[in-house]
Amino acid sequence: MTEFVYQLNLPPITDMLLDGINENMLAPLARKADASSSFFYNSIPATSIIKPEYLNINGFEFNLALLFYKSNGSLGRIHRDTTDLSMTTWGINWIHGGFGILEYWNEEDLINEEVITRIDEQGYPIIHYKSLIPARKKYTTTSPNVYLVNTTEIHRPTAWGGRWAISLRTKCNVSWDNIVERFKHLII
Repeated sequence: MTEFVYQLNLPPITDMLLDGINENMLAPLARKADASSSFFYNSIPATSIIKPEYLNINGFEFNLALLFYKSNGSLGRIHRDTTDLSMTTWGINWIHGGFGILEYWNEEDLINEEVITRIDEQGYPIIHYKSLIPARKKYTTTSPNVYLVNTTEIHRPTAWGGRWAISLRTKCNVSWDNIVERFKHLII
């Protein structure tokens, strides 16, 4: 069975940041997030923080960087990153500071809350779910490691230690099995 998260052999995020940006670039945002909530999210052009030579990884052009901050024990909402299941949504996530868990469920094991909290980058609503049973898959993600992550499947992130996930995204729509196959030489 195909997994939903794979650790990759890629450089740490600190090596990929543009000159003049260091691992402390997120510190002011982390303080803001700590002061107001246990969660912070921002979507920015990848070119604003990542060196050009790292915007093409394994033949995929990455144009978007999603920044996720979660404080100690911050439990995320159960969701998928798209409602358009004809699209495969995925990313490469660099974990910076702290660690987290990604849990995955089958849709039939969940209750749809029909709560739309935001519209994603493609214009789709994000719908939250409630769990009837424990997750079927759990993955631990640790700093300073890098992970190939399937976000089409229903998942929930949880984090400890002030964990940042810097997620590079692409608009290239390829099946998850094909993505895993193309990255298999980088999977640890």
